[in-house]
Amino acid sequence: MLINKNKLMKPIYFICLFILAFSCKKTDRTLTKITAKNIAIDTTIMASPEIDSIVNLYKVDLTDEMGKILSFTAKDLSKKNTKMQSDLGNLVADLSVEMANPIFKDETIMLLILPC
Repeated sequence: MLINKNKLMKPIYFICLFILAFSCKKTDRTLTKITAKNIAIDTTIMASPEIDSIVNLYKVDLTDEMGKILSFTAKDLSKKNTKMQSDLGNLVADLSVEMANPIFKDETIMLLILPC
């Protein structure tokens, strides 16, 4: 006995449609509660030898590298020079612009060459 393909496919389509329609249930994924605990860090907490061994691998190199003098200025660089600006803030802003300009220039050239 031959089974008609269309008769067999209709229930399968119905089942697939039913699963598709009812399996995509919206669930509420909002944060309802946050709990926190303050842990005081003092001498009662013991150091971990495993973590100390990992840190000590990098500590010597970083201490040597961070101890080098990069530059010198006779002017005091602090954040309290004026109300809205400071010499230290201006230095950081100038360095950021100097580092970002080559990247921005390369990206701008690529956009001119290969427009979207």
